[in-house]
Amino acid sequence: CSTHRVVRVVRPCGPGVRPEGWTARSPRAIILEPARDLAEQTAKCIVEFGKYLQPAIHSVLLVGGMDSGAQSRACRDGVDVVTGTPARIIDFAESGKLDLSKVRFFVLDEADRLLDTGSLDSIMKLYRLFPKQQQGSSRLQVLMFSATLHAPEIKELSEKLCSHPTWVDLKGKDSVPETVHHAVALVSAKTDRAWNQIEPRPRTDNIHVFDNPSPSNNSPESLSEGVKYLKFQMLRRLIDTYKMDQCIIFCRTNFDVDNLEDFFVKLGGGGAYRGKAESGKENPYSCVALAGGRPMEERRRNLQAFKEGDIRFMICTDVAARGLDIKELPYVINMTLPDRSEDYIHRVGRVGRADVMGLAISIVAEEKEKVWYCSKKGYKPWLNPQRGDVKTNDQGGHTIWYDEMEMLKEVETRLGAPVERVGASLTISTAPSGEASGSAVIYGQAKGGGHSKVASEHMEELRPNIAALAALEVQAQTSFFALQKTLGCK
Repeated sequence: CSTHRVVRVVRPCGPGVRPEGWTARSPRAIILEPARDLAEQTAKCIVEFGKYLQPAIHSVLLVGGMDSGAQSRACRDGVDVVTGTPARIIDFAESGKLDLSKVRFFVLDEADRLLDTGSLDSIMKLYRLFPKQQQGSSRLQVLMFSATLHAPEIKELSEKLCSHPTWVDLKGKDSVPETVHHAVALVSAKTDRAWNQIEPRPRTDNIHVFDNPSPSNNSPESLSEGVKYLKFQMLRRLIDTYKMDQCIIFCRTNFDVDNLEDFFVKLGGGGAYRGKAESGKENPYSCVALAGGRPMEERRRNLQAFKEGDIRFMICTDVAARGLDIKELPYVINMTLPDRSEDYIHRVGRVGRADVMGLAISIVAEEKEKVWYCSKKGYKPWLNPQRGDVKTNDQGGHTIWYDEMEMLKEVETRLGAPVERVGASLTISTAPSGEASGSAVIYGQAKGGGHSKVASEHMEELRPNIAALAALEVQAQTSFFALQKTLGCK
């Protein structure tokens, strides 16, 4: 397990030689991803790595929402590495389009999330299709990767799939980069009674449609609706205070993503993102969504627009954004804390990478909030809720009461320290570790300015090799001119 991506290039034979028995439609590695976006990102990395390998590495991406004919042709022509989501890979294997008889490496990326998304049966089904009787270098090797692999479920899975598994822990169970600053912005419907006057008026999740909530009373339903409104207001204040020009915002559900996108569109004057604009006034609240309910092509386009800086905010769910790599991202905001501290670690892991400073702010409700929790697959009660739907799970409905203050305690236990509460000015006092208190912090830039520590160390590692290459170049040029002189060449 690892807190960083580990790349291992395996050559089953000498350069330029295919191993005995190699045939088309015989991949050597299967990489499972929990979401299409992450599968696509990983597949692109495989393509990049393959450019520098001989013999060439051929790969295919198997996810839904793409041309199955092209995917079938790629498998038929022969691939070395298959990257994709569990359902699509199983579909190709069971239909005979994908031969698994030569698989030697089974990779579970973001293994904990694969289990969270109900992929255990698919994982075991694939595992049973792989050859497992070989010995030595020909045996099946199972590799699991994630920043949080310490859950009991992962241990149980490793016992099913692995023989004497080796754990590689690069940072430790509770490690979070020092380059990430954590902050909490509290909202309370008890102390802020003007929540129903917020403009533009946000669209909430319809969970209190039968409750007639009002700022004039302290009923649990009214306080719950109040914090939903106040979180939109707090988000806008944070964005304006920090003058954020790039930020990932995490929401709990796809419906929450839709509602926040609608709020940003209203803030920006009513125009949603429709592609790169070459002229006109920039929208300070420009946004795109990355959620499971969106078409793959839209998600791909939105992610690219965010990476290229065409828009400022990307609104995500945990599943959609897991493992995504956004270079020099300065800010992450949690509209709602996740119900597991492990997911908090994954969320804030989008910032603070490669020694670049990042700020993770969580908007936390002081009062309990009623939220949707529907286990009935395909049912979406929030779109047109009935009275029975808004009852809690123990009453036969599809809701639960969310206690973020308790969840915050779990996060603080995981971090090993209290998370700073922002003051009235919404600023924080945390100074970078190892730097003088009060020194300026520029989120999205390397700690201390200049090259990041990682980049500097890498340059130092390369320095002797570069010097050796320079010396070899001098020798080669000297030898060339000496030979030219000996042969009498002009």
